[in-house]
Amino acid sequence: EIIIYVDYQCPICQAFDVPNSAQMRSWVDTGAATVEIRPLSFLDRASLNEYSSRAANSAMCVANFEPDTFWDYHETLMLNQSEEGIEGLSDDELFAFATESGAGTEEIKGCIQAKSFGDYVAQYTQTVLSEPHGGVTVTGTPTILVNGNQYTWATGDDLVSAERFAQFVQASTAE
Repeated sequence: EIIIYVDYQCPICQAFDVPNSAQMRSWVDTGAATVEIRPLSFLDRASLNEYSSRAANSAMCVANFEPDTFWDYHETLMLNQSEEGIEGLSDDELFAFATESGAGTEEIKGCIQAKSFGDYVAQYTQTVLSEPHGGVTVTGTPTILVNGNQYTWATGDDLVSAERFAQFVQASTAE
């Protein structure tokens, strides 16, 4: 069981996700693991248009209405992450990525535009950052749990090493 708390505006999340996404997806496809992505939205201060909250909302829209396309959408958001300090993707751009990922329904479009999960995302973010979850206090993103064990890294090379993460997963599974 892999749980990842992520903020779609977080460059460290992107640094972890890009080299590890394919291997996690293969574990899910073979039944070796489950992966839960839990979007948070505390980095609105890093964009000029509340990108963090809007991206988390859009991910929740896709997860809720077109769950089979969520992984593709998540990867697309990570690969196309906006730099901090500028405007993030617009709602129309988020919907275009949802469409590319196979979730281009009017229901998704309306959900993104209405920010249907906005209140939930804000409340969940506040709760997660203020109370321990699964014995772990989330202080930033990414926070990665494997069978309840928190994955940590000392260097940037550790963070982006798919091999190191695979070893951690194997060790956590052996416990």
